Amino acid sequence: MKPPASNVNQTGSEATSQTEDCLRNSGEPAHATVDAASEIVGVPGLFPIVSMEELQRRHCVITWIDALGDEIAVILIKGKVIVRSSVCPHFGGEFRFNDRSATLECKWHGWKFDAETGQCRNYRIGTKLRAYESQVIDGIIFAKCG
Repeated sequence: MKPPASNVNQTGSEATSQTEDCLRNSGEPAHATVDAASEIVGVPGLFPIVSMEELQRRHCVITWIDALGDEIAVILIKGKVIVRSSVCPHFGGEFRFNDRSATLECKWHGWKFDAETGQCRNYRIGTKLRAYESQVIDGIIFAKCG
């Protein structure tokens, strides 16, 4: 999937109280703090994704990471940061995050994946959503590549 051109709020109309769609980033750093943090760290393979402050506000952020070649979902569940691929393994559909059930739900065919384990909840399949290691440094969440 290609990164969207701009931030888009994709909250569903009927399901707003029950299901929060993840909001998408353009893939560009949100503000100077992200740039500064990546220079300070200087560790190859760590890529800034989003500030912890923004994730706490939104609970789920989806963004494209060129170095990973993947669109990822950064999710905050009970204070724990989880980073997973946000591409459905069924047909590559988009996900929305359901805060109540802590699942990523495919908008195309309704497949539901446990955000913490990556396992599909409603079908027995032999794969799960790819997980990425992450680190929080100076209030910025980084994904590890490689």
